[in-house]
Amino acid sequence: MAMSDEASHLFAAYQLSRACRAGYAWTGMDADRARRFAAFEAWLWMFAVEYPIDAYNPGQGFGVSDLLFNTVGVMAAYHHARPGDQPIWDVKISVKRSFLAGQSRLIAYTNKQYDDYVYWLTIRPLRRVWMPLFGVGYSTAHDKRPGVIKEMHVGVGFSAAEVGELLGSTAARYLRPFSFFFFNLNTKITWR
Repeated sequence: MAMSDEASHLFAAYQLSRACRAGYAWTGMDADRARRFAAFEAWLWMFAVEYPIDAYNPGQGFGVSDLLFNTVGVMAAYHHARPGDQPIWDVKISVKRSFLAGQSRLIAYTNKQYDDYVYWLTIRPLRRVWMPLFGVGYSTAHDKRPGVIKEMHVGVGFSAAEVGELLGSTAARYLRPFSFFFFNLNTKITWR
């Protein structure tokens, strides 16, 4: 159980919920209703990936763990969008240098392609002051030996949202949609 596919489902469900909520808010829907509709719609879209798409794919099959991680991702986005103070945590993604080698895909299909992504839980301890994000990430790697190498990353960095805050409110508004990506310096711990 490498769990990289499950981590990708959590990330995708989380970001899809946020995108749906932004779309509903853009139409003028009130915030609480947009939050509920977005969670339901994102969960349905992610369920459709599992059934019928993956369920009838001989290389994939229906994944109960994928469905669980879809639900966790949707619920995390639902919780994150609550009215009031913005939470200090977020779910982000980054890529390894190997992603830039030209063999990768935006949607991973092979172990090598899954290995190119790091899924992050980031924390911004102080909301009122600009400071970098701290993150704990998870990824995998494969080498010539059988088995999966699991990687835990600990890093410090920023997203487009933090850059936008430094540049002003207009820049922040335009850069905020790209805040899913975590630019970082990190170290990793590996195990099999």
